[in-house]
Amino acid sequence: MPEADPAASFDPADDLTAQRALIVVPPTSALPATMPASPPPALAEAMEDVATEVCIIPGSGVPEVPALAPRGRRGPRAHVWALALALCGLLAALLSFAPLTEAAGGQVSPFNALASALLFPTPRPYFDYHVQAGDTFESIAAHFKVQLNGIYEMNHLYAGQEAQGGELIRVPTDPQYGASYQAPALPMQSAGAGIGMANYNGTCLFCSVGGWTNGPGRPCAAGSQTTPVDPTKFALINPNPNSRWVRGFTWYHNGVDITSMHFGTPVLAAQTGVVIFAGWDPFGAGYAVKINHCGGLATAYGHMEKLLVSLGQSVTVGQEIGLQGSTGDSTGPHVHFMTWWDNVPFDPLCVYASLDGMHATSHYGGCPAPQTAP
Repeated sequence: MPEADPAASFDPADDLTAQRALIVVPPTSALPATMPASPPPALAEAMEDVATEVCIIPGSGVPEVPALAPRGRRGPRAHVWALALALCGLLAALLSFAPLTEAAGGQVSPFNALASALLFPTPRPYFDYHVQAGDTFESIAAHFKVQLNGIYEMNHLYAGQEAQGGELIRVPTDPQYGASYQAPALPMQSAGAGIGMANYNGTCLFCSVGGWTNGPGRPCAAGSQTTPVDPTKFALINPNPNSRWVRGFTWYHNGVDITSMHFGTPVLAAQTGVVIFAGWDPFGAGYAVKINHCGGLATAYGHMEKLLVSLGQSVTVGQEIGLQGSTGDSTGPHVHFMTWWDNVPFDPLCVYASLDGMHATSHYGGCPAPQTAP
C-alpha cells in the first residue's frame, strides 16, 4: 500500500498545538546513488557545499510517552505515608492505654472504652475546684449546695481537715451525694490515754500523748498544781497576740483559727510546759508544735512556716515557739490553736474568758471538768 503524504493531510488549523520537526535534506541530485560509510574527504567537502532543502514534518501533538499527571491528581508522596503511619501509631497507643479500661469499669476492651468516651461521653459526677484563700470545706459545700460529707468522701478526707489554698478538690454535682456518709475522725488517742504515765512523743499531734507530769525536774504550768486540777485555772495567754478571730470549734473543726494576717508573726507558748511534738503533722496541721502543761492539759499550734523549738525542749509562757504560716491544709496565714484535756481536743473558749474578742456560753462537746491525779 502506498504511504500517505503527511504534508498533504496536515492542516495547522486543525491542531494548533501540533509539534513540527525541521529536517535538513540535501537535494537527491547532489548525492551519489550509493553513499559509502566513510565518504572520502573530497566527497564530504562537496556535500557541505551542496545547497539544502527544508522539509517540515507535522506532528500529531500527542506524545508517545505519557506525561506526568497534574499535581492535584498525583498519588500520595512519601511524607503523606509517613504522616498516616504516625497517626496509626498514635491510635494504637491510645487503644492500649490501661486507664481506658479502668474508666470503663474494667469490663470492656480499650477500643470500646475509647469509642464510648469519644462518641457517648458520660458526664463526670463531680467538677474540679481550686480552693481559694479563706475557703473552708463547709463554706465550699454551702456555696455549691452540696453535702459536706460528700466532699469528704469524694476527696478521701478526715472530718475536721482544713482546706489548703490552691489545692484542687472534687465537688460532687449531685447535691445528695454523701448524705449518708460519715467521714472518719482524725486519728487521736482516746480520753484518758497515758495520763498516768510519762509523755509519749509520737509522729503527729494526735499521737503525741501528754502525761500527768513532765517528769522529775521538768517544768509544768502553775495551774496543774491545784487540787483538783481545774482547766480554767491555767491562765492561758493568747498565742497569737493582736490577731483576729477566723473560725471556732465544731464537730468537724477541732480547734480555733486566729490570724494576724501576716506571715512570720511570732507564735507564743500559751503556758509553761515541755514540747512533746515539733515537726510536720501528716494530718493537715503542717509544721506544728504540741506542749504538755501537766495535770491533763496540753496545747497545740498548727500551720506554722517555721519552728523555733524542738522535741523535748522546756518552754515558758509567752516564749516564741514558731512563726505564723500557712503550711499543711491551710488557705492563708493563721494559727490553728488547740486545747487538749486528757489528750482529747476541746473548745479553747472553755478556758478563755475572751479570745480575740470572742467568747461563748455554749460549747460543742462540752467543757472538761476538774479532775484529780490518777
